[in-house]
Amino acid sequence: MDDMGGGGGGGSAVMGIVMGLGGLIVALGLWVFIAYCLKRIVEKMGGEPGVLIWIPVLGLIPILNAVGWETWKIVLFFIPIVSLIFGILLWVEILKKLNKNPVMVLLLFVPCVNIFFIPWLAFGS
Repeated sequence: MDDMGGGGGGGSAVMGIVMGLGGLIVALGLWVFIAYCLKRIVEKMGGEPGVLIWIPVLGLIPILNAVGWETWKIVLFFIPIVSLIFGILLWVEILKKLNKNPVMVLLLFVPCVNIFFIPWLAFGS
């Protein structure tokens, strides 16, 4: 029999696994970096980030506390349109606490600039 059309599937499966693991490592590294940036931002605002800052979703609690909002408002981030509005308001409060112009929240909507917004707040003066 002629084996022209098949075979070689094992190599592509291994490549898929390697690519998947590589993507997972990059995503995990990015999450750790962003969580560290948020930790620094909370510390700059005079808050105590604690362990929660490293846990997805629960990391909002130290941020909410640092800007003076009640913890229950984390529920609002699970409501589709409301989450966008409260997310913008939260970043406005963060900017105010860091003595930055609140209009800078618009930088979150500028492509390529928004990537550097959180690290700039974390490591800038």
